[in-house]
Amino acid sequence: MRLSFGQALTTFFVDATRKARRRVIAGAIVAASLVAAAIEGTSAARHALEPSLGPVGARLVLAGAFVLIGTGAVLTLLWAERRAEQRDAARRPYADGDARAAILAEAISLGYALGRDFMKASPDGQAASAEDEAFDRSADRPASSPGAGQTRPAA
Repeated sequence: MRLSFGQALTTFFVDATRKARRRVIAGAIVAASLVAAAIEGTSAARHALEPSLGPVGARLVLAGAFVLIGTGAVLTLLWAERRAEQRDAARRPYADGDARAAILAEAISLGYALGRDFMKASPDGQAASAEDEAFDRSADRPASSPGAGQTRPAA
């Protein structure tokens, strides 16, 4: 059985959405499990620290641990962003050169295309220059002079 283009496209999108839906559900379950584990781990750590530090000291130690974890995460993100900017800055000179080369190639291509169109537009297949158009060959004088287009009397 052959599928039409529309049927194949529909089948592709249905399969892709099913796959995406399964991944989203699995990701939500993993995220909820990680949140529950963090809550339970924090509670267990607080209960373990209370006998030696007291209830307030245990909470302060956990708060300090969370501040350190958060600071480490922010510093890691800033470091990664700075490295990405350095990588982009290192690539920029090449990108500018490529842009100039692309503009040059486009100009050459445009000039070639215009020249080809002018060649096709001229009646004898050769491009007429501006001088050729300004000079009336039948009168041997410029086209703008009086009597242009008239033939010379026979001598």
